[in-house]
Amino acid sequence: MSTIKQDFLFILFSRIAQILVPIVVFSHVSRVLGPSSLGEVEFVISFSSFFFLFATLGIPLFGTRETSLISGNKKKLTKLFITLLIISSISSFFFTLIYVFTIFYFFSGNTSLLLYSLIIVFNPFNVDWFFQGLKKFKFISLVSIFLRLFSAFLILIILKLPDDNFKYLIILVSINISHNIISFIFSFKYLEFKYFEIDFQLIRKTFFFLLPFLALEILSTVASNIDKTMLGIMAGNLYLGLYASSNKIIKLLSVAIFSFFSILFPRLSSISDYNHKEEYNNKIKLINNLLLLIMFPISIFLAIFSKNIIYFLSGQEYLSSIKTLQILLPYVFFNSLSTLFGTNVLIQKNHQRKLMLILAFSFLVGIISNWILIPLLFQNGAALATTLTEAITFLLIIIVIIKYRIIQVDVFKNTYFLLTNSFFLLLVNFIDFTNYSFISIVFTLFSLLLYLFSFVIFKDLKESLQFIYKYLKSKN
Repeated sequence: MSTIKQDFLFILFSRIAQILVPIVVFSHVSRVLGPSSLGEVEFVISFSSFFFLFATLGIPLFGTRETSLISGNKKKLTKLFITLLIISSISSFFFTLIYVFTIFYFFSGNTSLLLYSLIIVFNPFNVDWFFQGLKKFKFISLVSIFLRLFSAFLILIILKLPDDNFKYLIILVSINISHNIISFIFSFKYLEFKYFEIDFQLIRKTFFFLLPFLALEILSTVASNIDKTMLGIMAGNLYLGLYASSNKIIKLLSVAIFSFFSILFPRLSSISDYNHKEEYNNKIKLINNLLLLIMFPISIFLAIFSKNIIYFLSGQEYLSSIKTLQILLPYVFFNSLSTLFGTNVLIQKNHQRKLMLILAFSFLVGIISNWILIPLLFQNGAALATTLTEAITFLLIIIVIIKYRIIQVDVFKNTYFLLTNSFFLLLVNFIDFTNYSFISIVFTLFSLLLYLFSFVIFKDLKESLQFIYKYLKSKN
């Protein structure tokens, strides 16, 4: 078997493990803990993520880029590694103090929240950025797969009662720390400590370089966690647990989609320069087509079988979150396209500042919409606010791309799929599919016909499917 095929199969296996293991674990955890205890865990994770985010200072994004530029020079690698390690250590210490003070002042020293401070304490040892910059993806994947499987084993063995939420947090923290320490130790293989030196001028200069990367990470991560944090504070752990059940399904679906595309298009960032403009535009167009083709049937399927999915993955106690899942389904559509045109196109084409402004505006929309809708609709309000925010993010990204002619976007095609998808997902909320009524059958058949009709009006969609067929055939 060739090296290319070996790498393909390895990446494929790691992506599958990345998706399937969390599904098995979450199904067990949600049933054992129940909505209230699960909500408490989700609140701890989402609340602490804000402080952890500031502690990272944008190092993962900056470190990956800088490491890839000097990957063949051990002296420069060592200097960069030491510099970022010192900055990260100082930052983590500072934000750990702020976090602990916040917990004692506002949450009476909550032990679960205090336990999660260890994630921030051991943040400097998180050097995944180093291996990503060196393109040592196999090592990262092996460590990740092993620890995921081990954590799944511990969770399935240890978690037995609704009050085991603290044990669950201990497992999560322990696995995170183990991953960081293992990665940190193995990074020594690619460094030469005879070049060790502390350059304070470089540290100060690097710190200011980190700020734009920190801003991007803050806006993207805070925006994705603000719904859970506000729901936990405004409505309580029970509603947060119900929301987490649907939200987890949506996030796993997003991971699955982009894991698939990372396998198909591993070199996208390397062809984003002007010399490969035509090739890059064709690849973006191809990914756009595939996303539209995949998302329409997936979202309709999930909407129709939402009750079965919630019951299978989470259990009887979470059936009131069926509507939450249906409201969140358009989010996957918008998020997939926002990630493609935002994270890929705008960043790779050096339009980070424009993306920052978009994310900042979307963040404000998220806060306001959650503040208005959560008291009215509880977990469904948070879902509606999340979907609305992501829709606005996508719309603004497309406007910027068209206005500044960054790449060509087929507005009519995206609008067609967007409107038809949203329309049918809206109708799902008024049709009962559990009894397989005449209306539900007609709805399903009409959706299928409309999907097939897209191949008639958009000729290049067929070419996209042929690309997938040829690609998979070449791996056999």
